[in-house]
Amino acid sequence: MTIYARKLHLFGKPHSRRSRGFSMLESLVAVMVFAFGAIGATAMQVIATQSNYEASQRTQAVYVATDMIERIRNNPTVVDSYDNSADNQWTIVGGDTIATEPTPDCDTSACTPQQQAAHDLWRLEQALDGNDTTQATLGAIGGLQDPTGCIRHTGDGRVELAVAWHGRRSMSNALAAPGCTGDDDRYGPNSEFRRVLQLRTYIAP
Repeated sequence: MTIYARKLHLFGKPHSRRSRGFSMLESLVAVMVFAFGAIGATAMQVIATQSNYEASQRTQAVYVATDMIERIRNNPTVVDSYDNSADNQWTIVGGDTIATEPTPDCDTSACTPQQQAAHDLWRLEQALDGNDTTQATLGAIGGLQDPTGCIRHTGDGRVELAVAWHGRRSMSNALAAPGCTGDDDRYGPNSEFRRVLQLRTYIAP
């Protein structure tokens, strides 16, 4: 047997044993790395779901608020019918504060400007509460979570409209439109779950 063949005979088998399979420690490390990755992916999915929900709620609030402003613009002679400018207080809707639809139905019948204003306020509440999107077995499925809609006419055609709703995550209290919540602290301690969208515009008589 040559010297080269003898070396292969002596050292080949131990080398093959060292390269065979994974040790228990290596397997545990691999499992831990996979577990941490799965936990991170799950946390990212939860955050993404919450962010998508918050974005969809804000998009709904923007749609409802801008629609109401356009309704007031189309009925400018009775801005005080949406909110009395003399008291400097918010007119608040949402949460079924308007029990029944005002008559006549201004979508199908002719209405006076005052009747149109009353119907517009009812429409605003329906959109906020989600009653304009329903399903047979579930009822109202649209709208915002715990919504509050507020209109304030401060005189000289200046109109403010705010929409507040309940968010998913706690955050510092929003300072916009502090009067647009009612008195029941419906958005958690110190309104920490309160989200609010506030728009200001001018309605020419």
